Amino acid sequence: MEFLSVANSAGCRHQAVMRIGEYLVGRKLELRSPLSPDEVSKRINAAASLIYRPFGLCEVIGGSYFGFVRLGFFTSDLQYNASPVLFGRLQERLGSTEIRARFGAPIWVKVIFGIWSFVFFLALWVLLFSPAGLAPGADWRALSIIVPLLIILPVAMHLIGTRNSESELERILEFLSDYAEARPV
Repeated sequence: MEFLSVANSAGCRHQAVMRIGEYLVGRKLELRSPLSPDEVSKRINAAASLIYRPFGLCEVIGGSYFGFVRLGFFTSDLQYNASPVLFGRLQERLGSTEIRARFGAPIWVKVIFGIWSFVFFLALWVLLFSPAGLAPGADWRALSIIVPLLIILPVAMHLIGTRNSESELERILEFLSDYAEARPV
């Protein structure tokens, strides 16, 4: 069952890399299940792997607690630790369950990104606009290598780490369809 398909003008399906802004904010998703929130929660917890399993198979991991659901997709022990996850709230609507969720960066990634951005731009501002400038004898060549690396490396890690995000989201949505009877609205 394919919930998402990314196609080019010729109609060929291909993997799309998640944009950084979409990754940090999260892609909005709305799903609906005919089951009650308690039943949806029970089914998700019964079917999802709740803990990390070394050398496990490709599987949906996570669970549902206190009216919230958090699901990710585990592919390998060497996978990108900051892969996008589906996080949302289970709400009862006229005897059914509505899942309002976002698929994007885990919260800890947003915190680290905020701290990294603050430190990076503060250091850059001090270097460029402080009255003293660089200390006497400072090497501008080293700085011209370090600053681009500080910009390129996080972007490269993001591109490599989220390259399969579309297929991971598709597998999570299939999981919700199969076990919780939840389908996109």
